[in-house]
Amino acid sequence: LRPHFFMQNLLMVAPSIAQQGAFYWDMGEGKLGMIDVRDIGDFAARVLMSAPEQHHGKTYTLTGPASLSMAEAAAQLSQGIEKPVSYVAVPHEAARQSMLQNGMPAWVANLLVEYGTAYAENWGNFTTPHIQELLGRPARSVREFARDHAAAFR
Repeated sequence: LRPHFFMQNLLMVAPSIAQQGAFYWDMGEGKLGMIDVRDIGDFAARVLMSAPEQHHGKTYTLTGPASLSMAEAAAQLSQGIEKPVSYVAVPHEAARQSMLQNGMPAWVANLLVEYGTAYAENWGNFTTPHIQELLGRPARSVREFARDHAAAFR
């Protein structure tokens, strides 16, 4: 299983959403097919409970149901928690400096900026049908994720 960007990563910005109604990331307008880790768990459980030959040698890249920009994700978060949420795109170097000033090790800050750069350039702009095909239901949306974790964002 190769899951994509986790919706649970949005919980890292929950404090700023709760306090300011905004979150800040260096992903520009890039889109990505983020996935709820609960869907990954459901998928893995189904694979493990299936006959081995059904999945032998297969690779599943797991994504959510839609490829969204962070601004679109903010709109779905707003709907899910019934509170306005906005996304503020920050320059990569500003993101790096902020992380370093907050005590993050340089190697981690550099790695996260590399991810931010890749996502801003649409590296993650895709979805796959694997969740729907195996589970018979769509992957959870950001709106559903937000609704389920609303207390963290409020």
